[in-house]
Amino acid sequence: MQDQYRSCHTSARQNVLPESADLTEILSMIESTRNLVLIFKTSPEPQLIYVSSNSASISGYSPEDYLANPTLSQDILKPIGLELNTHTLDRFRIPLGPIPCYIPCKKGLPVSAAILCKLSSGRLIFCIQCQPQVRHNANHPDFSDKNLPATPLVMGFQPDGKLIFANHIFEEVTGYLVSEVTGEDWKSCGLFSRETTDLIIKMFQDRKPDTGQPFELQLIHKNGQTCWFSGHSRIINRDNKSSYLQLSASDITICKKSEKMLRLTRFALEQTTDAIFWTDSEGNFVDVNQSACNSLGYRREDLLKLKVTDIDALITNQTDWEAHWKNLKNSAYLSFESIHRNISGEEIPVEITANYMQCDKMEYNVAIARNIHLRKEAEKQLKFTSFSVEHTADSVLWVNQSGSIIAANMSACQSLGYTRTELCSLNVININPVCVAERWKTLWVRLKQ
Repeated sequence: MQDQYRSCHTSARQNVLPESADLTEILSMIESTRNLVLIFKTSPEPQLIYVSSNSASISGYSPEDYLANPTLSQDILKPIGLELNTHTLDRFRIPLGPIPCYIPCKKGLPVSAAILCKLSSGRLIFCIQCQPQVRHNANHPDFSDKNLPATPLVMGFQPDGKLIFANHIFEEVTGYLVSEVTGEDWKSCGLFSRETTDLIIKMFQDRKPDTGQPFELQLIHKNGQTCWFSGHSRIINRDNKSSYLQLSASDITICKKSEKMLRLTRFALEQTTDAIFWTDSEGNFVDVNQSACNSLGYRREDLLKLKVTDIDALITNQTDWEAHWKNLKNSAYLSFESIHRNISGEEIPVEITANYMQCDKMEYNVAIARNIHLRKEAEKQLKFTSFSVEHTADSVLWVNQSGSIIAANMSACQSLGYTRTELCSLNVININPVCVAERWKTLWVRLKQ
């Protein structure tokens, strides 16, 4: 089979591996001086079985090196998310590419490239089209890949944490030219915090096996904002003097900001004095805030095992809940009073605002319950006071500044012979002729004092 592969020669350059291409057509690109080809068998497990003979001229590693050390091919594929196992083979049934990548070299900096891949005749074929090698210029190290599609941020570091190369994405995500953060002033440029520098040095000192290690780090953008990146680190050429740390990372700044806002939102929900309940269409609690737990006396994990019918004195069975849910769906919003029972069986009057919503094809009710015990007590006292005033034997009139009667109790109506409506249409002057307008004004001033 390897002899058959080696018999195919071409200098053609393609931008995609066509769906209709057969194995022979694909293999015709193998010996191109600018194409490194890797072929994997897919059964029973993905395994590298062929490397084009020009590999030594591209990376310094011979085909035998690649076949004997699977890490060398993993160093190319894993940083761009092309991890090979039986669970990921389906993604290769459609030809992929070009995908920007980098080929670690035995000596010196990596080669910028783009991968085309296709699954054909039970073989997974990667054609890696090489770009010009990294320009190792102390004043302006860079990758010559500016015409390639968007790619993850790739950086290389010396053992002391000094940046030695980066691809064109670096300038886009940090605001710095590579030349601004290299050289003797690399520590004081402002891009790397002390924690980031220490993390990079620690990753270089890592003695774990040569597999990609996950990391998160932060860089300080030129405008002063913090940018977060997540990816995998690998030490290339670990055992020789040209070793360096390669980081392949994606910008997760938006995710970090979203996580921060999510934590802030959750913190606010937990700190509010109102109890908040999230329920599903069956009335099961799917989430609650701390105030809900405190008001009912349950631990969160215990409360989440209950349903609305377990704590609401007015919705006591599934039939009640179904009627409530139907009403809520039709209205989308409800505001009403109810009674909750805490873990001790005590009843708590609450005012509930219920909101119907859908998320990910699931239906929810977000109910905000406010304890109105004090309000109910105040209403009770007010009713008692009103009853006492209404039924006292003394006449009681409520009069405004102009002398108009705005309210009267039963005794006042009976003593004056008016109905309540008639009395409330009169003025003090009408029932007390002595109290003329000027006298009423004087009396009002004295009352205010």
